[in-house]
Formats: sequence, structure tokens, C-alpha cells
Amino acid sequence: MRSVPVNQIETAPMAAKTSDAFILAVLDLVNFADESRTVFDNRNALAEGISKQFSAISENERRLFVPPALPRLMEILGARLTHVEPFQRALESPNAQVPDLMCSPSAFIDIQANRLMWRSLTDGLDDALAEFVRTLLTTPVSRWQRDENRQLGLFLLKNHWFEGPLKQTAKAVRRLRRNSSQPDYVIRSLALIQILGFSNTAPLPWLRVLFDNVILPTISAAATANLYDVVLGLEYSAYNNYTKAKDEAEHFRTTVNN
Repeated sequence: MRSVPVNQIETAPMAAKTSDAFILAVLDLVNFADESRTVFDNRNALAEGISKQFSAISENERRLFVPPALPRLMEILGARLTHVEPFQRALESPNAQVPDLMCSPSAFIDIQANRLMWRSLTDGLDDALAEFVRTLLTTPVSRWQRDENRQLGLFLLKNHWFEGPLKQTAKAVRRLRRNSSQPDYVIRSLALIQILGFSNTAPLPWLRVLFDNVILPTISAAATANLYDVVLGLEYSAYNNYTKAKDEAEHFRTTVNN
């Protein structure tokens, strides 16, 4: 988190005059809230003030933008943005619809990522992310697999998208296990892991969801298909990104309790 006095963090989004300043202020506030586990007493007033300032900046700059950490902030506040009509119109516009079969994976993911951001403000983070996962699971993996997908996962992770309960998203992820007998299951799982932030910096509950519902079934499927290099790679990733995080959390609890 940037060096900002605590008493200014809460009001910084309302004081921001540009989109860049607003984006940084929102991320600072989310960092502070998630790290300190702060429960804001004035959640409704804070959400209303942030919504108004967001709308004012958007109108002043005459552009549609989504501060990446804003969906998580609204989740923390237990609120929805007001004035979401521009994002609803963006979702319904022809340019935001699923492209044809000839488009590149980059074009497909870019459109879906934009829809994810817009929907996170109209429907909430969890519902938007769940819909994004469902879209990927029902689309041929060749249409969206690309090397840059890991960057999208790290981007979502940096902006705290995996910090909340994510009940609907976890439900969508669990659907992947139903298709473990399909030929492209391993490839699809490996691609999905990159996007969904399987990293040792992710929250442990989210890592557990991915480990139980994606990593373990994929290791089993890869072993059945004699893809032993994939098995070794997943086991190495699981150890570094999940097992170590789990052991450190357990060690921390033991230390504190003692």
C-alpha cells in the first residue's frame, strides 16, 4: 500500500479529481480494509460518496472506465454502485458480444474481460466472476487459451478479487470436475488455473477451492492420460502455491495460540 495517512485513506476516493487518482485511492482503501479487516461503520454513506465521485469523474472525462479494485470495495461495503446504466448499455452493445469463431484467443479474452469488469459493477463481483468462469467452461479452450492469461489472473489477484466468499464462483469452478473424462479436460484446467490466480499470495480459502476442485482432479486425469510432465508440474505448483501457504497459516495460528 502507498504511504497514505490512515485518516485520509477512507476519504481519498471522494477527494480524487481524475480517474488515475481515483483508481489509486480505491486500491489503497481496499488494501487497507483487507489487510486490517476493518469494518466500516459508515458503509452506506461511504458507498454513496464513492459512487457519486466515480460518476462525476466519468462524466468529466467523458469515458467509461472501471477501477479494478472497485468491485471488491463494493463487496466490502456490502453495497452496489448507483448510476450503473452506462455499464449496462456497454454490456448490451454489439461490440461487447461474443465474437465469431475466427477471432483470436486474445480478442475473445479481451472482450470477456471487459464484460467481466462491467458486470462486476452491475451485478456484483461474485456473480460476474462466476459468469466469466461459466463462459470459459462452455467455450472451446482453443478460443481462449493464450500465454497472457496468467497476467489476467495476477491482475485480478492484485486487485483483491479473490478475497471475498465467492460462493457463486466456487460453484462454477466445481462444475469443471464433471467434465474430467473429456479429452480437453487437462488443457482446459491448466488454462483456467492461470486465470483464477493460483498463487501463494492468494487467500488460503480461495487456494483451497482451486486445489480441491481443479488441481487434484487434473493431476488424476493427467496421470490417467500418462501426461507425467503435467503431473510433476502441477505437484510442484501445488506445493509452492498451496501447501506452503497452508503450512505457514497453520504455523501462524499455532504461534499465536501459544
